[in-house]
Amino acid sequence: DMARKTKGMVMHELRSPLHGIIGLSTTLSQDESSMQKPLKMIGGSAERVLELVTNLMDYWNLADDPNQEVPQDPIDFPTLVNETLTRCEQAKDKRGRPMKKDK
Repeated sequence: DMARKTKGMVMHELRSPLHGIIGLSTTLSQDESSMQKPLKMIGGSAERVLELVTNLMDYWNLADDPNQEVPQDPIDFPTLVNETLTRCEQAKDKRGRPMKKDK
C-alpha cells in the first residue's frame, strides 16, 4: 500500500546518508590526527541516529502487525557512559567557552 511504500522510501533516504557518514568518519578517523576523536564522535552520533531510524521503522512495522515478536538488544553501558562524559567535557556555551568548570 502507499503508506508502507512511503515509509520505506523515507527510511531509505534517512539511512543511506547515515551509512555514508559512518563510513567516511570511520575511514578518516583511522589516521592519527587531532581530528581522530571528533571524527569518532561524528561516527558514533551517526550510528545512534541510524539506530533510532531503525527502531522507528521497527515500531512502524510493529504497529502494522502487533503480533510480531519484539527483539531485546543488550545495552553497552560502559560505552554509553564514556560517550556521555566525553560529550559533556567537550560542551561549550553560546560564546564557545568550555562549560566544564575547573575544580
